[in-house]
Amino acid sequence: LKLPLLQGNSRTTAIVTCRSDESHGDQTLSSIRFGQMAGKISNTATTAATSVESARNTVLGAIRRCRQQMHQMEIRGNQHLPVYHTLKIRLQELELKAKELNV
Repeated sequence: LKLPLLQGNSRTTAIVTCRSDESHGDQTLSSIRFGQMAGKISNTATTAATSVESARNTVLGAIRRCRQQMHQMEIRGNQHLPVYHTLKIRLQELELKAKELNV
């Protein structure tokens, strides 16, 4: 199983099938071991925002931090760096998100 499949706010189910034929004994044993290991995996779901107000505050905080980082780069004359461009794109995305939340 891939780790990303086990992350996030979802439930993952693994079904292990086996055969009773002796000719498939090695595969059956391997499947049982896999099932035992998979059964030990646990994950805790988390909520990113509990309310619209919380979501707004999260977005506004991210906008503020992004603007501060950009301002510090501008003071140092580092607008030519790729990270500045990345911050600029991120700021635009956050501002769109803020509009969606009627901020």
